[in-house]
Amino acid sequence: MEIDPRFREFYGWLGGINNLGPAISPKFSNDGYEYQYTSAALLVFSSQVQGEHQYSLAPLGMEMDLCESDHTEELTNSHDVYLGFQEKYREMGGFENVGSALTEARYNPEKGRVEQYFANLGFYQLDSNPEEVKLLQYGAWKCAEQCAYIAMNDAEVALWSSLGGGFDDAIRQLNPNFTGHPLSDPNFAPDGMIEQIFENVVIVADPRDPTDIRLRPIVRLIGLPGDDSVTYEVPGFIWALLEQNPGVKVSGVPITAFQALSTEIYRQCFTDLCILYFPNKEEGSRIRLSPLGYTYRNIISPVVETPSGGD
Repeated sequence: MEIDPRFREFYGWLGGINNLGPAISPKFSNDGYEYQYTSAALLVFSSQVQGEHQYSLAPLGMEMDLCESDHTEELTNSHDVYLGFQEKYREMGGFENVGSALTEARYNPEKGRVEQYFANLGFYQLDSNPEEVKLLQYGAWKCAEQCAYIAMNDAEVALWSSLGGGFDDAIRQLNPNFTGHPLSDPNFAPDGMIEQIFENVVIVADPRDPTDIRLRPIVRLIGLPGDDSVTYEVPGFIWALLEQNPGVKVSGVPITAFQALSTEIYRQCFTDLCILYFPNKEEGSRIRLSPLGYTYRNIISPVVETPSGGD
């Protein structure tokens, strides 16, 4: 199927088949507007508007119930464009064409990708090719069976399901650089808490209030030494890192000093997590959380059952 001549120039300006994918429907009209689906978008033409604004992309993302803001008018400032997507965002016209960010960037373990949903388009990077930014197939998702087009598995829209009466929503507010990639689905742990294991931390919540998420104190559970009866000094840059995630209660106290593991690595542990510091790396990449979630997952077997949705 070919792109209709009506949309050929606009389609080409947005990167053509390399960005928006192939046409998956013929051009069609409704209420004075003309439309055509590509695998990644819905092209729109309005004869009622003059100039360059005659052409646009339909806000298919707004139909996915993914918006993480309570106020639609604040969407333009609610979420940052993920650093890895910023060049593509600008290249495709920024807010004018891509639209506002509906979500933070997050990791999809099933697809092996980092993804971020915007009003008109969705971006993703595969673990297997992190240098290339591609578009989620919004058009294939919306047109579905009517277009008889099977979405590419890597680019398929995979909406998050609601779980635990708000647990998922609370998790999505966290910075993925803080938590790391999820290593498990949310499950009921033996102590009755909803629990999800991430690379760096383990998030838990009481099922009676799933939005009240906090960190499980895993450090000594996995066998690392520590003493919470001693008062340890904490460098200011470590506190600054922890304070970047006000959506989770980091209630743990320092249980070790800030100490050298080698000439290359320093570490300080709290009851909930450990911070690594690399003094010889470039500024901006010197500090990160230790990926303790792997050890917790390997030596602890907390999964009993998967909680059903609802409060």
